[in-house]
Amino acid sequence: MSTTLADAYLDRLPVELLFHLLNFLDTQTILLSFRYVCQRFYLISNVYNQYEFNFQSCTKSNFNRFCRILCPENILSLSLSDDDQTPGQISLFLTKFNFKQFENLRSLTLLDIENINLNVILKDLIDLKLNSLTIRSRTLCTWSTETLTCLSTFLEHSSLKQFTLSIWCFEIYEFVWPRQCQIEYLHISNRLTYEQYCSILDRCSMLKTFIVKDVLWNDTSIMQINQYRQLKSLTLEDNRMDIYKLEQFLSLTPTLTYLKVIGMAYLIDSYRWEKILRIKLPNLERFEFFFLSWKNVNYNFSDIESLIRPFQTSFWLENKHWFVNCDYIINPMEVMLYSLPICKSYFQYHDQSNKISCSNTSQFQIDSTMMNQVTELRLNLVKTMFDGDQLRKVNRILLSKYCYLSLTFSRWNSYLIHYFVV
Repeated sequence: MSTTLADAYLDRLPVELLFHLLNFLDTQTILLSFRYVCQRFYLISNVYNQYEFNFQSCTKSNFNRFCRILCPENILSLSLSDDDQTPGQISLFLTKFNFKQFENLRSLTLLDIENINLNVILKDLIDLKLNSLTIRSRTLCTWSTETLTCLSTFLEHSSLKQFTLSIWCFEIYEFVWPRQCQIEYLHISNRLTYEQYCSILDRCSMLKTFIVKDVLWNDTSIMQINQYRQLKSLTLEDNRMDIYKLEQFLSLTPTLTYLKVIGMAYLIDSYRWEKILRIKLPNLERFEFFFLSWKNVNYNFSDIESLIRPFQTSFWLENKHWFVNCDYIINPMEVMLYSLPICKSYFQYHDQSNKISCSNTSQFQIDSTMMNQVTELRLNLVKTMFDGDQLRKVNRILLSKYCYLSLTFSRWNSYLIHYFVV
């Protein structure tokens, strides 16, 4: 009786309130469940205009079913993919729809897209009011000059605010950045030349956040006199500059409030970092880093402590409240110096018997709060000896974060798998 009354009441809710409730449901639930509850819900699902379609892992049968149902003007966000799980999806989508039909589209993601399809789509996007665009080309896929020109034209004439680009490295060097654009967030998963980096900042006066793999420059490059004060956040995902070049490089953007640097051994110059941050980046509020060094040297605790000592000053602990950890991994021999929480998306977890650790805070321990940004946790069960308690601890981290686990093990210790079974 009570269930019947509740159903009847839900069926009589105002359309505006039902729209609000639908915002908390995923598209598949709306179209395959809610839609078929009653005739009124069927009609409401037809006019609901906040759909977010992600076809990246969609089966072909569901893809065809959704394409028959969806109304282009009701789509707010769309993700299409031509990866190995859904090959040919974008081409098939283009046989059913023209992007000019998606007049209310605000976010578009195109993964592993081929040149011919991107060329077609870019020409149709020019009249749309996109806020966010993500493009990832197929590996080794070559983009034509026409496609690169279309992309440049689109960026110049659109109101785009967020742009993520991942293309074959040779194409990024040939891409001519538009004279002006309104982008505020830019993520380029490639290495740029120093000249390209400066050109982008010259032409993107609204740019606040810039994420790039690395910036390449040599001694023949002309160091810019200009400073780019619009930029507030900078991330270098695989930095190859040494500490001296990086210091000069950061002089270009003195108003940064956030900096992330992931790089190799030549950045482990503990004493120099405080000087750089004090002088070059006086407004910095948050500094994240992860530096890795492979050395065929046997370190002891005193050696690791010496790397941490420069981070125990009042500047790090009292003024900034920035915490740092250093691990010496015995097998294989490597040194990891990193800020806390861990700022990498993947992290190799080692048991205590295989490492020497030292931190500038006595409160440090690896737990879920220290791994908020980690989406892939790696464990090598062959080279190190985990016991049951340690593996249960790792499992608790996984359960709290739902991150991806990568295991390396041999036949003799395969029984350890049961510690990761939920």
